[in-house]
Amino acid sequence: MRNIAVISCTYIKDSPSQLDQMLQSVFSASLPENIKMRFYLHVDGVLSELHENVLSKYEIYKRIDSSLNLGLAKGLNKLISNLEDEDYVFRMDADDICLTDRFIKQINFMDKNKNIDFSGGYIKEFIGDIDNIVATRTYPSKDLAEILFKGSPFAHVTVCFRRCFFDRFGDYPVNYPLSEDIAYWFKAFNQGAVGENIDEFLVLVRMDGAYKRRNFKRAVSEFNIFSTIAKSKKKSLFFCTLRFLFRLLPSSLVEIIYNSKLRTEFFRK
Repeated sequence: MRNIAVISCTYIKDSPSQLDQMLQSVFSASLPENIKMRFYLHVDGVLSELHENVLSKYEIYKRIDSSLNLGLAKGLNKLISNLEDEDYVFRMDADDICLTDRFIKQINFMDKNKNIDFSGGYIKEFIGDIDNIVATRTYPSKDLAEILFKGSPFAHVTVCFRRCFFDRFGDYPVNYPLSEDIAYWFKAFNQGAVGENIDEFLVLVRMDGAYKRRNFKRAVSEFNIFSTIAKSKKKSLFFCTLRFLFRLLPSSLVEIIYNSKLRTEFFRK
């Protein structure tokens, strides 16, 4: 019997019903007969009774509680330090939906491609009901380290790591709040990690209020990491400056541009 881990974080501002939907999607997802899933959860601060009622319905393999809000990067690092003998480690956010065949697709891909240290895939974005798909996102499959200075070549929530990834490349950087995934890809690629995206939809990503959450703090954090990446590759700061200015636009305009062809073309230039 082989094991996989799913790591996720939650805090009191997460919707209990959306947390329930996420957990249900993970625990009902298909798995190969010889694979067992273990769910690791970091609880960032105190939860409500409604949250606790939701969590009590599921078999959480390990729950790590922090009395104070640590943020995503530190929460994920706590979970990573508590992993055991799993082959692969999957990311999930507290309000997204794991597609039924996600685990099978990524396990098969990683089993067949021993040189790949971590993989991601495509996402479908929805608002409200999971049947209300408002956009689909595809990501490049090759040469991801070379285009990192333009933007993240992975949807963080779709990533699957080999268990040994963390021993080789360390933890999530904690000095880029809200941009910890970008910083992690940069760190790992610099140490020789190999990552690819598979041409499959893996996760439904909830977009309710997503554009309003893109605040100045996140814009500054993104600019800092993307400018660092651009300078390291001797690239122009055009893309990171453009991204920073984009983050400062009204949320209604951000949504229009985000869902236009401009975002797809961003990686092609």
